Amino acid sequence: MLAFFIFLSTLVLLFWRPWNLPIWVFSSLGAFFVFIFQLVDFKDAYFVFSLVWDSS
Repeated sequence: MLAFFIFLSTLVLLFWRPWNLPIWVFSSLGAFFVFIFQLVDFKDAYFVFSLVWDSS
């Protein structure tokens, strides 16, 4: 349930963009809280990063 709340909060902040901050601020905050509450392991994050690192 906590993961869903963090996800939903991040989405709301991404679309609302209070204080006209860049999008990366809110996505980074969401990722930070996910790691702080240990909802995602660093091994899983590394796996996703290895899949998308050359996407641009």
